[in-house]
Amino acid sequence: MSNQCAETLTCLEGNCTCRAYEYHNGLSCQTRLSYGGSCSLEISNQCADTLSCLEGSCTCRADEFFNSGSCQQRRTYGQACSANIANQCIDTNVCLNSQCSCRDAYFYNGTDCQTRISYGGSCSLEISNHCADTLLCLEGSCTCRGDEQFNSGSCQQRRSLGQSCNPEIINQCANSLSCLGNTCICRTDQYHSGTSCQRRQSFGQSCSSGISNQCADSLSCLGNICTCRTDQYYNSSFCQRRQVLGQSCSPEVSNQCAISLSCLGNICTCRTDQYYSGSSCQRSSKHFFSVSDSANAMWCPMRSS
Repeated sequence: MSNQCAETLTCLEGNCTCRAYEYHNGLSCQTRLSYGGSCSLEISNQCADTLSCLEGSCTCRADEFFNSGSCQQRRTYGQACSANIANQCIDTNVCLNSQCSCRDAYFYNGTDCQTRISYGGSCSLEISNHCADTLLCLEGSCTCRGDEQFNSGSCQQRRSLGQSCNPEIINQCANSLSCLGNTCICRTDQYHSGTSCQRRQSFGQSCSSGISNQCADSLSCLGNICTCRTDQYYNSSFCQRRQVLGQSCSPEVSNQCAISLSCLGNICTCRTDQYYSGSSCQRSSKHFFSVSDSANAMWCPMRSS
């Protein structure tokens, strides 16, 4: 029987319905919407074949991309792709050199792309790009190179001698340097050799006058040897000012008395063949005898009769 179905409807398999490329909007058959057209979930088959109504728009499902008028399965790692076609590779991949590859923040684990490992995480040298950007896989752990430190999510060059630093950031200063007073310097018991901090030289050890602070505290580099200044003596720990005339001393300590004085009877004084001139001990070719006064034992030349 002709015209049995209402306008726009077609009799298919005993039912009045819309044709395959149409949908019914409640009143009549309309051409199904193409990619990007506005749609409603309340209306069945509103979008064209392979398209789905998602968030009010005819589009492909998340695991598909639109190409040549239809939705196609998105490509996985290693499959061929075209950079001109959007979303052709799955989310964790990007089309590089006509092949789906892991995005920058991902690595390929042999099955799929996974998020790259962050600082301190376990890693394997057998897996390319296993660690996040700037990190290296060293001894099974994602870390920075020896001349770098980790700060604010990335590896940064460690600070050199004299540069500013933050004591709360680990390893911010270069090899052997310490962050003291917000500056990268050597510790107080060290000096900088030009490349690294070295332990300061102790009494009697060799030194170079061109290197600052090479000798331990109170010592001076004299004649390429760490020693005390001429007005000082070494007390087994540090340099002290040499004792003057009449001050106590110990005969077991070298150079404890000022120049020309000797330690006799635990007192810094002149030898028996000398007299004190007011600044130093002087030798006299004449005979001497001792005369005591309230302050010091002085030596005077004997007058000949």
